[in-house]
Amino acid sequence: MAYRSDRRHRIIVQHNLKFAFPSWEEHRIAEVSRRVFHNIGRTLTEMVQCTQMSRSDLHARCQLKGEEHFQRALEAGRGIILVSAHLGNWSSGFSIWPAISGNGSIWWCGPLSPGAWIVG
Repeated sequence: MAYRSDRRHRIIVQHNLKFAFPSWEEHRIAEVSRRVFHNIGRTLTEMVQCTQMSRSDLHARCQLKGEEHFQRALEAGRGIILVSAHLGNWSSGFSIWPAISGNGSIWWCGPLSPGAWIVG
């Protein structure tokens, strides 16, 4: 539905795909751009669902590799800095941090406003 109704962003996605993949034919550009919108819808749904989950629910659904390093730093009373690229539903990954640590702040810079830091 958003794919058909949001012409402006559909054109942006298609333009970006054409730029990134100049050898792709129109039907492939259209197919992949529809999948982009589908994935955005799925991610938004996940984000809404995450707001309704308890800390234990989040922890049960997320897999954290190397958690022992976080625990060791917390036990030593040291701070931890996590750096992540925007891959998949990255906000869910950051949402689990309070469930693991019991406290802390999350700071990130949104892609639409570079330099405008948000504290969560």
